[in-house]
This record gives sequence, structure tokens and C-alpha cells, in this order.
Amino acid sequence: TVRADDLMRTYGAPNPPLTVSYTGFINGETLATSGVTGSPSVTTTAVTNSPIGAYPIVVGAGSLASSKYAFAFANGTLNVVAPGTLFVDGFTRSPDPGPLAPWVVQAGSWSVTGGVLAGGTNMHHSYGFAYLTNTWADYSAQAQIKLSAGAFGGGLATRLNRATGARYAAWIYPEGSPGGSNVVRLLKFQNWTEFTVMQQASLPAVGTNWHALKLVARGNRLAARYDG
Repeated sequence: TVRADDLMRTYGAPNPPLTVSYTGFINGETLATSGVTGSPSVTTTAVTNSPIGAYPIVVGAGSLASSKYAFAFANGTLNVVAPGTLFVDGFTRSPDPGPLAPWVVQAGSWSVTGGVLAGGTNMHHSYGFAYLTNTWADYSAQAQIKLSAGAFGGGLATRLNRATGARYAAWIYPEGSPGGSNVVRLLKFQNWTEFTVMQQASLPAVGTNWHALKLVARGNRLAARYDG
């Protein structure tokens, strides 16, 4: 498979070089030893002044040739983001369902499908966590979050210690949750599962709709924002 690499750039900047990755070689071969010649075609519709958003990176046969291998192609995504953006994932993958990378699963079942990082189905009274290995200083994390019917709650975390699970998190609890009904809480986790509540605010109906959750970390100060 020849897969277009997912890329990111800021608005107004030129496109980065469009690159691909190869998988599926057998007998210990690599691209250099496989006898594959030529190069694929790789294009995107994004130009310098394209609006912020996700644009397909389309890969094709180009001049690729091989007497031993047949080629399959998988497109990628170029994300045009606002200046100051450190990371973005629109969860578009090819094929779909697609790989979780760069996300790392600590607990629970996770999949990337239909433009969503989906958790579950998991055992009752259990947690599911997926995280990035990136390290930043002051930053904000924002996501669109949708809880399934009967969910306990879920949210975003920051300042993660991957060795212990200690972190700070903003969690949404829907109506009827044993953890609280229609509230957003700022939590301090001592490890992967134990936490104390730092602050709490009431919410209108949560339901199973999409909601914007943002968690800002600035020095030793935290702020959580729900639907703005």
C-alpha cells in the first residue's frame, strides 16, 4: 500500500512537501530492495490562501512500476490550521476504520471511524483513555464530544504524567449520571482512576448531542469552557 502522509500547515503558508509511506513488502524487503521503480503522483487541492479546514491528499500510480508487486493507494489529509496550532486531528483515515496513531491507548476500546475517535464498547464501571505523547507548555485542547446514552461521563485532560496517570481533566456528566447530573467538572486525577473535584458548574441538557469542550492550561491555572 502506498499511503499519503497526513500533514498540517498554518493558514497562509505554502504547502509542505507531500510525502508517502509504503507498507506490504514481503521477505524482509524494503522499498530500496524491492525493485519498485518510479514514484507515485501526490496532489492536493489546498493552495496558500485556502481557508482553514481539511483537504484531501490524493495519491495515484504516477510512474510506479514493479514486476513483483501490485499497488494499492490510500489518500491522506492536509489540515490547514490557525497560526499557533500545535496539533490537530480530524480523525479522517483511509481506509475507514483506520489506524489510531498517533493516539496511544492506555485503557478501553478505541477506534477511528467516520471522522470520529470513538470509545467503547467497554465493561461497566471501567475507564477508557487514549492520549498523545506530545509535550507542550501552555496550550489549550478542544474537541467536539458526544456521549452515548447511559454514559457516565467523559472529557479532555491536560498535564498528563504518563507514568502515573496523574493529570487535570474537564469532564461532562450527562443527565442521570451517577457522577452528577448535567454538570461539567474540573478534576484532579492522582492516578489513572482516582480523582478529586476542583470546581463544578451546572449545564443545560447534555443528551447525546455534540458539545464543544475546551480545556486551557496556562502555568498553574486551568479553565474549562463548555459550548463557548
